[in-house]
Amino acid sequence: VRTQGPEGFEEEQALLERVQTLDGYVTSWVSDGGPLMNVVVNSDPEVARAALREVFSGPLCVVQRDLPSEEDVRAAQEALSAEHRELQVLGVGGAGVTGLLDVTVTIADQATVDRVHEIVSPWLTPDQIVISSALQPLH
Repeated sequence: VRTQGPEGFEEEQALLERVQTLDGYVTSWVSDGGPLMNVVVNSDPEVARAALREVFSGPLCVVQRDLPSEEDVRAAQEALSAEHRELQVLGVGGAGVTGLLDVTVTIADQATVDRVHEIVSPWLTPDQIVISSALQPLH
């Protein structure tokens, strides 16, 4: 249990709801199933920490990283999903601990990589995307 007392569960639920409303929310996770809740934002971490402390008294670490917001990653995911046939996208996953968008395509040739970057450019820069190829082209 990360928070003590009878209000612990309610606090944890309130925290999970509150992180979604933070300006610049990137990602969050519990360290090794243990007591510490980690939250990453791309905005002022002190403002985020204060907002979270309104609803959560348990162990908390809030840090700022130059990463895309969860909202931007989700928008990029949706845009790529709409083009999945053209690009032969096998999987798209976002955020997690890294805060980056993971894209797996059948073959990550230059044309496919360029097209992925073009599609997600309203939300993400090329360094905020990890593109993996399921197959390697024969040369």
